[in-house]
Amino acid sequence: VDEAAQTLRALATGTVDRRAAVAERLEQVLRDAGQVVLLDAGIDQIVLDFAVKVAGGRPVVLATVKSEPLDVTLHVATREGGRNEVVGRIHAELAAGGKVIVATDNASEGERVAAAIRAQHPDAPVLLITGEDTAEPAVRAFLERPDEEAPKYRAIVYSPAISSGVSITAPGFAAFGLFFGITAPLEALQQIRRYRPATEIHVAI
Repeated sequence: VDEAAQTLRALATGTVDRRAAVAERLEQVLRDAGQVVLLDAGIDQIVLDFAVKVAGGRPVVLATVKSEPLDVTLHVATREGGRNEVVGRIHAELAAGGKVIVATDNASEGERVAAAIRAQHPDAPVLLITGEDTAEPAVRAFLERPDEEAPKYRAIVYSPAISSGVSITAPGFAAFGLFFGITAPLEALQQIRRYRPATEIHVAI
């Protein structure tokens, strides 16, 4: 199970039909498996407890890989007006001819930001990615080939429709995040780290 912690959080708190039945089925599949591997960059106690539960007495082994520290500076605006500060930086970057990539914790905020960018920077190509847009050809192409598609845009705005499984390495974007308590902190970190080259990220929470 890749992204095991995220999978369990989604099962516990996400939008899941027949949550109890899905959880029971997942546990049964893992109990019946000859060997189970749970992968996550942020294994926590919840994942460990779940592993012990489905192991049913079988040994549980925790394997860790030492990773290099990330060279990323996070600028966090938490005071009142923090959103306006970060959004102002987004518009300033675009006005200076730059490119931006913006993570948001809900589709409505993403739509709001994308609309403001289109209004103030009509010549800047914008890609908006939400759970409702994933079937759109441009969005589908980006999700399949992010590094090929990213240079086509000056602004990429995305909701939790992208929180893992997508790595964007195309250079030249300034990174931003707008998070207002809808997603958990670890999910927010997953989102803003989709853009791998970022060395500075401005975030409003």
